Amino acid sequence: MSVAASKEDRRNTRWEEHRNERRRELIESAITAVKKYGYDTSMDQIAAESKTSKSILYKYFGGKEGLQYAIGQHTINSLIDEIGHKSLSGGGGVLPGYLGCRRC
Repeated sequence: MSVAASKEDRRNTRWEEHRNERRRELIESAITAVKKYGYDTSMDQIAAESKTSKSILYKYFGGKEGLQYAIGQHTINSLIDEIGHKSLSGGGGVLPGYLGCRRC
C-alpha cells in the first residue's frame, strides 16, 4: 500500500468516527428536546437544542422519521448495553437470552 493510500485510509476512518460521534450527539440532543417539548417537538426545536441547523439534521437523518428511527435504535442499544452490564455484574437477575440480542 502506498503512503498516499495509507494516509487516505486514516482520514476516512477519522471522518467516519467524527460522523458517528456527531450523529450520536444529535440523537442525544433530540432526546433532550423531546423530553423538554413533548412528542410533537419540531425539527426547529431539535436544531436549536443541538445548536445546529435543520439542514444538518436532514443531512444526517433524512427527515423527522429518520431521526425518530435513529432515536429508537439508540434507545434499544442503550437498553441492551444496560442489560448486558447488569448480567455481567450479577445484578438484576436478567435472563441470559437477552445477551443474545443483536444491536440495531
